[in-house]
Amino acid sequence: MTRPDSHLAILGAGPVGLETALYAEAVGLPFSVYERGEIGEHFNAWGHVKLFTPWGQNISPLGRAALLTARPRSVLPNDSDLMTGREFRDTYLIPLVTQSPLASRLQTKNVVLRVGRGRSRFRLLVRGPDGKERVDEADFVIDCTGSYHNPRHLGEGGIPAIGEFGVRDQIAWGLEDVLGTREKHYADRNILVVGAGMSAATSVCLLATLAAKYPGTWITWATRSSNSTPLKRPMSDPLRERDLIAARANTLATRGEGNVEFRNASPIEAIESKGKDAGFVVRFTGDAAPLEVERIIANVGYQPDDRLAHALGDNRAGYFVLGIKGGGTGFSLSSAQAQIREAFVKITGQSTDHYRKKG
Repeated sequence: MTRPDSHLAILGAGPVGLETALYAEAVGLPFSVYERGEIGEHFNAWGHVKLFTPWGQNISPLGRAALLTARPRSVLPNDSDLMTGREFRDTYLIPLVTQSPLASRLQTKNVVLRVGRGRSRFRLLVRGPDGKERVDEADFVIDCTGSYHNPRHLGEGGIPAIGEFGVRDQIAWGLEDVLGTREKHYADRNILVVGAGMSAATSVCLLATLAAKYPGTWITWATRSSNSTPLKRPMSDPLRERDLIAARANTLATRGEGNVEFRNASPIEAIESKGKDAGFVVRFTGDAAPLEVERIIANVGYQPDDRLAHALGDNRAGYFVLGIKGGGTGFSLSSAQAQIREAFVKITGQSTDHYRKKG
C-alpha cells in the first residue's frame, strides 16, 4: 500500500508512459515523467509511415476523456482514421500533454542514466537539458522506455557481424523517409535491406516506389530464413494496411519487380566499409559471393536494454517494466493496459476493478 507522500517516476513519454501517467493522475498518486527527448520522439523518427491500426485502437478511454475535458468542443479524429506516426503524435500524444494536468509533471530532455536503490527509496541518476547530472528519488519506478533506441545486431546468432561495430553509425536502423527527406540519399543507389518483418517490407515497398522515379535505384533484400517468400501472411488479416504491404513486398521479392532482388538464407557474416559515404562490401555466411552496396538499411528489430536497472540486481520490488520492453506488443495500448493495471495493483494494493472504473 502506498504512503500519502509516495512518489512515482515514469520513464518515457510515449503512448505507454503517458497512459501510465494518466492512471497515476486518476488515482491521485504523485508522479514525474522523464523523457530523454521530446514527447513521442520515436513516432517522429518514423512519422512518415502510416500506422496499421486506426486511431480509435491507438488511444485509451482515459486519454480520450483527458482531451475532451481540456477542450470540450474539440473535434477528435474518427476512430476508423488511419494516420501516419507523425499525425498520431500531433493529434494525440502532444495534445495529451499540453492540454491536460500531465504538462506540469513532464520533464523532457531529461535522460535517466541509471536506477539504483538507496536506503529506502530508488535513486535516479538524471542528466538534464543543460548537461548537468543530478540524483532524483522515487518510491516506485515504471520503465516505459521501450527498445526502439537499441536495434538488434546483423550477425547470425544474435551477435554483431564481423566489422559491424565499426560501421554502425553508417547504417540506417529504422524506417527511412526514402520518398521525402531522405530521397536524395537513396536515389540511384544500390541498397541492401536486411530483415524479414513488416519494417523491412515497408522499406522495400518504399524503395521500389523510389526506383520507379529513379531507375538507377536497385534493392537487394536479404533474410536469414530459407522461406521462398519473405513474409508469412496470416489468413484474413484484420489489419488491411498491413496485409497490403505484406502482399506487395512478397510480390516484389518473388517476381523481381521494382528493381528488387530477394536473397533468402543469407545471414550476414561481415561488413567492410569502403569509406564514409563510399559504400560497403558485405559478406554472407556460406559460399555466396560478396555484395557491394552503397547503402544499408537494417530492419532487424530491437531488443530491450537492461543496463538502466542493472544496479538493482534481483531486488526489483517496486520497479516495473511495461510496454514492448516488458513483453507487450508494439505500442499497443490494449496490451499495455493490462500491464499498467497489474503494476498499479501492486503499488496501491487495490483491485483491478478500481482501475476499470477509472479507465
